[in-house]
Amino acid sequence: MLNLTNGLSTSVWMKTASVPEFLPLSDDIEASVCVIGAGIAGLTTAYLLSKEGKEAVVIDAMGIGAGETGRTTAHFFPPDEWYVNVEDSFGTEKTRLVADSFSTEIDLVESILQEEGIACEFERLDGYLYALSAKCTHLGCIVHWNSAERSWDCSCHGSRFDIKGEVLHGPAPTALEARALDPEETIPITSQRRNSSDTNLKSRRE
Repeated sequence: MLNLTNGLSTSVWMKTASVPEFLPLSDDIEASVCVIGAGIAGLTTAYLLSKEGKEAVVIDAMGIGAGETGRTTAHFFPPDEWYVNVEDSFGTEKTRLVADSFSTEIDLVESILQEEGIACEFERLDGYLYALSAKCTHLGCIVHWNSAERSWDCSCHGSRFDIKGEVLHGPAPTALEARALDPEETIPITSQRRNSSDTNLKSRRE
């Protein structure tokens, strides 16, 4: 796919996809808008500008999809388990904007694929949230989220778990218990500013 890249890794897209190559500009060029970066963001911006009748030129130091775009998992999903942190930092209205932007983004991609007849196996799939029990698997003390270390910490005997509930440091013998959530289920979310003696649940997306 690419002769030039800004990273050491090579994705399946880079190995198998065929994309057009463009020579460096040989002369000056004029356009309404100059978009810097030929990744998915830059190309989408130029595409939408062209749909509005604007002349856009895209420039890139290496080539189409030479950066993060060429290494994407092509997986769209909202930050379901992190909305509590977004709300803590920016408030409810800004968090709603984040949620709406993800929904709009996916709808836009689907509409472009349909309009342009791009066959890329786009598919909408159900997402599943899993909840972690806040009970430490050592003696049942309540773990609390450590935002600095991004870990679940038990203050009773020092056990620590990673964001997925796997043991980082004992004496806890096993990972935190996880279970799938019903889509209509409402659960309390532990955050760095909430301290409860009850069993709280932290949700994450699989």
